[in-house]
Amino acid sequence: MGNSGWYEWFVRLPKDPSGEINLVLQCGVLKPGAFSSFLYDAVTICAGETGERVGPGSCVRQDVTPGSNPLVTSALPKIKAIAYPGPYNDFTPFNLTAFRNPGTYNPFSRLRLVNGDAGQLLNGTDTGTRILLEACMDTSVVVKLPVTGQVNAAGQVENDLAAGDIIYVRLDIPVQTRLMCTAMSSL
Repeated sequence: MGNSGWYEWFVRLPKDPSGEINLVLQCGVLKPGAFSSFLYDAVTICAGETGERVGPGSCVRQDVTPGSNPLVTSALPKIKAIAYPGPYNDFTPFNLTAFRNPGTYNPFSRLRLVNGDAGQLLNGTDTGTRILLEACMDTSVVVKLPVTGQVNAAGQVENDLAAGDIIYVRLDIPVQTRLMCTAMSSL
């Protein structure tokens, strides 16, 4: 109800990943006052998206003029994802890197991963970790498959992941956003 906060969850990998990892989020984003007016029907009646500009009245999106951003980017949640070793692996935890989608899928510079048009370190602090979420729509973050010895944008060394390893995900919600989320992951 207009408060800042966070959601966090842990995903234990059921098998060795053989490709990129998808972190999938599904949220119920509401326009202001929707829940108090419509209770549990609010998502179907007054669904919204994070960062949308809200107009006067009930369930109204604010119109914008050409050249104006229809989103308030400071209201977008930031995402963090960290890999931790499970019972069958041993490495120092490291932040995962997401591919920009669409993008060039080439976040490398001289053998090191860099933040930019192709990828973003999921550290939850950079403005590049902001994510737009829509009510009742799956949002997928495509995470680059970690490779042993690869250095990420924070200077951390990645490691191959194995069954039993854990991915910690945290979504930090600014005060301007109202949402309820569930999360899934797929390999």
